[in-house]
Amino acid sequence: MSRIKMLSLLVFLFLIVPSVTRADTTAAAKLAEIKSQIPAVWNGTRWDKTRELEDFLAAYPAKDLTGAEARFTLGYNYRVLRNYDKALTEFKRVIAEYPDCNAQVIQSQLEIAQLYYWDKRDYDKAICQYEVVLNSYPDTWEGKYSQEYIGRAYEAKGQEQKAAAEYQKAYKKGRITAGIAEAQILLRQASALPSSSASEKEYRDKKFRELLSFYKELYLTCPIEAEGGAAMGQIIDGI
Repeated sequence: MSRIKMLSLLVFLFLIVPSVTRADTTAAAKLAEIKSQIPAVWNGTRWDKTRELEDFLAAYPAKDLTGAEARFTLGYNYRVLRNYDKALTEFKRVIAEYPDCNAQVIQSQLEIAQLYYWDKRDYDKAICQYEVVLNSYPDTWEGKYSQEYIGRAYEAKGQEQKAAAEYQKAYKKGRITAGIAEAQILLRQASALPSSSASEKEYRDKKFRELLSFYKELYLTCPIEAEGGAAMGQIIDGI
């Protein structure tokens, strides 16, 4: 390599590359500033950072972690504003445009399912989207959560047998709340059993003993910091 080419390379390394790094750092700091003004936990209060996020994305077209996080936050912003179609569009863009940003892709896929379950109340589509998360990321927290919420969507549709089967799968993966939901279905079913004859009463008592055993198992496996803070109370109420 000639001295002139070597000198040109050194100029690029010492001048151009650091400036790119500084630009990326500045962009990340700017996004962090926008996100600092967003409530850490959404409690139903609306907030609107649409303009700031859209301006940021227009000025920062890089398909990297910072861009993915900004795009995801914009989708979440639209969901908070109840503009569900725009929210879905942004979450889908994260999945399509930032395939290497695994955490944001998983979050976006789960948000799509959540939106259909909680906001649109379209339980068939929610089940399909939760299944995408479950099948793509089975061993993640999101995958286990989706297993439980497939059950919750079936229960919302009135299909208790399917719901109980999904709850059982989720419980075996460590979802205590899914075990509680399954037990509640079994309790309703046991309470509806006929008790006119001695054999029917014996069968009913057997079912209740099985339920008590299941609740005891839930109680013994329930972590101190149970998700949602109410799992232990639900178990005790069930007993």
